[in-house]
Amino acid sequence: MAASLYTIKQKIDEKNLSSIKVIVPAHRKTLMKAFIDRFIGVYNFEIEDL
Repeated sequence: MAASLYTIKQKIDEKNLSSIKVIVPAHRKTLMKAFIDRFIGVYNFEIEDL
């Protein structure tokens, strides 16, 4: 799982993005919030249920 999240971070960095909208199933929302908490201040995230 950590490798997948790191890959996502690399893709975000490659595209030089600062605002990201994440659409995930409700059961994955907690996991995404944990990932996002590591990058607060670096990126702006919006999480939406699928």
